Amino acid sequence: MVVDSLVFVLGGKQKSLYLVAFQKDAIIFKDTSLCDVNICRDMPVVFMGEIIVNSGCSLSLCRGTHLYMWGGSSISLLQGSSLIVDGSMNDTVVIEGARLDEGWRDIPGQWLGIFAYSPAKIFIKNARIREGIAGIYLEGTPQDTVKIINSVFNNFSAVAIYCKNSLIKVMNTVIGDCGGSSIYIENSVSHFVHCTIANFWEWSNRSKPAITIDISPPYAAYFNNSVITGSQQEEFTINGTGVYINYCYLKSKIAFNNNAVFNNSWEIKSNDNLFVS
Repeated sequence: MVVDSLVFVLGGKQKSLYLVAFQKDAIIFKDTSLCDVNICRDMPVVFMGEIIVNSGCSLSLCRGTHLYMWGGSSISLLQGSSLIVDGSMNDTVVIEGARLDEGWRDIPGQWLGIFAYSPAKIFIKNARIREGIAGIYLEGTPQDTVKIINSVFNNFSAVAIYCKNSLIKVMNTVIGDCGGSSIYIENSVSHFVHCTIANFWEWSNRSKPAITIDISPPYAAYFNNSVITGSQQEEFTINGTGVYINYCYLKSKIAFNNNAVFNNSWEIKSNDNLFVS
C-alpha cells in the first residue's frame, strides 16, 4: 500500500485528505523487441504496448511467473520465433489483464492477445491465460505448431484459440467463456484430448458456438474423451469433412447430422447440460 495526503489550511484549521493506493513492484517491458529472454518468478512482470519476439528468437516464461498485460498490449511472434510457457502443477504461469481493482476482476478484452506469424512455435504447459480479446491467434503454415497441456483459457471477448493452416495439439485443458467461439479451427490439423470446452459467456449476446470448424482435405480435426458444451442449444458447428469425435459428450445436433465421424459419443440434450445419452 502507498499512502500520501493532501493538506489544506482553511480558516486557520488544518485538514488532511488521505490518498491510498495499492501497488506491486514489477518488471516492465514497453514496446520492445526480445530475443532469447527467460522471465522467471522473481517479481510480477508487466507488458505494455506490443512486445515482439524477433525472428529466430524465443521468449520463455518459467514456472510461477505472473505476467500482467496492460490495456491494448500484445505478444507478437515473428517468423521462426517461439513462445515457451513452462509452469508446473503447483506453480502455474498466469497471463492476465493488469487491472487489479475489484471492478475489473474477470473483465474480458483487457489486452489484445498472442499473435504468431508463420512459421512459429508455441508451447504452453500448466498456465492460466485470461481476460484478453484473443488468447492465441495463429495464421500460418503446417510448419507452425502449437502444443498446450494442463492449462486454462477463459474470459476472452473474441476467441480463446484461433488456428489457420497450422498444427495444434491440446491435452487436458479447459477452454471457457468467449464472446465468439472458444475455438475456431480453419484448415488445420488439430487434436483435442481430455479437454473441456465450455462457453457460458454472460457479458453480451453470443451468436457463435463454442467450437467452429471450417475444414477440407488434407486437414483433419480430432476430439477424444472431451466435453463440448455451453449456454446455447448448438455448440459445435462443422463446415466440411474430416472431423473425428471419439468418446465425447457434446451439445450439438448439427454435428451428429453432419459429416463428422463418431465413435461412442453422446449428445448433451438437456437445457441444464446434464449428460443424457
